[in-house]
Amino acid sequence: MDQIDINLIQKFRNANPDAANLADDQILALFAGSGRQELEPSYAGLNTGIATIKNSSKNYIQNKLMDKIRNFKPPSLMMLQSMLPKEDPVITQARNYYSGLYGLDNIGRISQGDPNNPNLMAGYNPISGGLLNMLTRGRLGDPTNVGLDRAYQKRIDMRTSKKTLDRISKLSKERQDAFFKKTQALQDAQAKDNAAIQAIKLAAASPLQKQTIADFRAGKVNTGMPQQPTGGAGGGDVPMQTFQAPTQQGQSPRGSMSGQSIPDRGMGKY
Repeated sequence: MDQIDINLIQKFRNANPDAANLADDQILALFAGSGRQELEPSYAGLNTGIATIKNSSKNYIQNKLMDKIRNFKPPSLMMLQSMLPKEDPVITQARNYYSGLYGLDNIGRISQGDPNNPNLMAGYNPISGGLLNMLTRGRLGDPTNVGLDRAYQKRIDMRTSKKTLDRISKLSKERQDAFFKKTQALQDAQAKDNAAIQAIKLAAASPLQKQTIADFRAGKVNTGMPQQPTGGAGGGDVPMQTFQAPTQQGQSPRGSMSGQSIPDRGMGKY
């Protein structure tokens, strides 16, 4: 590149502040194949080159400013976010499951989907509540409700109640079939979603929780009534004590107790 080219490029920079950060090769590339005359103010084509640089620089700066505005977070908000506990992986994975299968709207509810065949649980939120519980790290409030099992069951119970079935029985067979078909679809979707959420919870469980679940499934966990106490080190069961009202003169008005006597444990000693 000769001295004239360098001078022309510098003049171009002086006339176009937006091009101040462009390298020489970048400026020349804008006019490749057109000749160096386009760099000279007295020749046609300079305005086009200037406009190109200005528009590109303007768009670049505007995009950067908009990115900063959109991503701006006040320092107080950033500090608050750093103090909040991290989201439970179960909640994150459950949200991803429902989002991928049904789609979620901008506030986390099941989206409508196809208007001709909308999602059965459109408008329901699969992740609800639990804010106070999360903020207090489990000390206050109820845990976050994950899944739609309760919402499914409430709808199914209403559709299978005697009152509803009596009303449906008065409809045409075609409408009855459609009603029962939708009820069955709700039951199938409930079983499918519930199995998926339980799998997510199991995958995120601690080793102790997984062992407890395995023992429960194997029948090793006693979930019945507790066993009756035995007689202690002496063996044998403790006989049942019964109350007998006073029948003899001079007997204590509190009556008497039959069964095993209670040994003196030193309560009468001073």
